[in-house]
Amino acid sequence: MIVEDWNWPLERVDMVDAYPQFQTWAESAGERSTDWHTASAPNKCYIP
Repeated sequence: MIVEDWNWPLERVDMVDAYPQFQTWAESAGERSTDWHTASAPNKCYIP
C-alpha cells in the first residue's frame, strides 16, 4: 500500500514503463524495491 502521494501513470502507459522498479517489487512479493513509487520515468506520469 502506498501511504504517500504519488504520480499516476499517463493513460495508455504501462505501469512498468511509468515505474520501472514496480516489476522488481511485484516479483519479490514486496521485499525489494519498496520505494518503487518514488522513481517514476520521465514523461510517463501525470504530475498535477
